Amino acid sequence: MTSLKVDALVRSCGNSASLIEPSGVSGAILDAAGPQLHAACERLGGCKPGEARVTRGFELPAKHVIHTVVPDGLRDTDSLERCYSSSLAVARLLRCRSVAFTWHEQSGASWNRKRAVHVALRAVRLLPPAWGSPTPQVQGGPSY
Repeated sequence: MTSLKVDALVRSCGNSASLIEPSGVSGAILDAAGPQLHAACERLGGCKPGEARVTRGFELPAKHVIHTVVPDGLRDTDSLERCYSSSLAVARLLRCRSVAFTWHEQSGASWNRKRAVHVALRAVRLLPPAWGSPTPQVQGGPSY
């Protein structure tokens, strides 16, 4: 994830108060982007689960980093879908042509991956057709 040259990289956070997640993929993104990203996240003041905020990519090859807070509850698929849809809405406002998502899951809680993939695909399919073609490609693989 940290080496992808995309317009926007979406990272999921479990800490809505500061958007700082020092471990896992989220922590690797913070480390790779340098101290400016950490400071920018502190200035954003957090966000609620399902919402999204944006910063520059700083030292990452990605132009922007979109931060979203994943829901606590394993059954809260509405908030999980809002993570994707709000992140995509921010990407659209930024006129991004390429967006990479990290796997959205809460630390210590594991979503049923099949169910979570369906939530992500539904959010992508609900994109307004005017955003453009080609059809978005969904890929999975190593986190970083």
